[in-house]
Amino acid sequence: MNSLSILILHIIILIFVLLSCTISVIVLILSFIFLRPTRLSLPILLTCNTYVTIVILSCTLVNIEAHSIYGYFYPAISFENRLCEILGYFTHVAFCAFYYSFVLQAIFRLFRIIFYENKVLQSFTIFIVGIIIQWLLSFALILSDFLLHDFQYVPDQYNCLIGLKNTRGLASVTFIIYGCSFLFVCLMYGFSFGYIRRLNPNQRRRQKSNKRDELMLKRVTILLLIQLAMSIPTVIIFVIYIITNNLLKWVYLVQFMHISVILLFTSVILVFLTPKMRNIFRKNRRVLPMITIMTTRPFLIETGRL
Repeated sequence: MNSLSILILHIIILIFVLLSCTISVIVLILSFIFLRPTRLSLPILLTCNTYVTIVILSCTLVNIEAHSIYGYFYPAISFENRLCEILGYFTHVAFCAFYYSFVLQAIFRLFRIIFYENKVLQSFTIFIVGIIIQWLLSFALILSDFLLHDFQYVPDQYNCLIGLKNTRGLASVTFIIYGCSFLFVCLMYGFSFGYIRRLNPNQRRRQKSNKRDELMLKRVTILLLIQLAMSIPTVIIFVIYIITNNLLKWVYLVQFMHISVILLFTSVILVFLTPKMRNIFRKNRRVLPMITIMTTRPFLIETGRL
């Protein structure tokens, strides 16, 4: 892969990240405009929380790609300093918070299914505290990698990253970010599925509501599965490195490309996975022609109020 191709890929990644950020900001602004405080619901709050993580993560990735593109034109430049390590740390924190926001959505659905009589567990206060804990956990769990100086400056990338040669650091963040989030969401889906199947006839009145929440939990699980599938190229490259001990020059490009695709895909699909959020755009499509195009009937699957 020649240097011009690498530059083009960096620009494509930057465009994807900027699109993700723009879509997320538009969704957040429209939600703020068209939703009165009295109509704000927990599903929308938690969806907006995920969009906020996308915006923050996108901002850090824009900085990273700007460094890479600048370094292409000025190869002698170096960004090796403490601030570079902090940026690498914060990027991984934002990525961790992004995945843990889906865990929070899964927890909400689990509470609605199993603890439906406990209104405290379905209150705004609990989940606002949950959002704070989500961020605190993300900072705390990635802190060990920062303190162990896993975020090393990679000269040809002009950024501080966890290199593929750092097996311990890479395994640590992979388990914390991907492994834990996917494991917890799958466990919650399994608990909910088992609970619904064990319902007795006297609880049939809750069946419809439970089915809706189970469907939403299933969608979150599928979304995470798709995101994991997008990571397969990076895994393949890592396996090639282990077998051949040859680190391909464009391996980091593949990593950032798959992250940018995940962000763009999620920023678009998340509106459609949250019916109450989708209804905001449906009800206001006469005012917003762009949203009308995105939410026309052929692309909608009626699922009722979830």
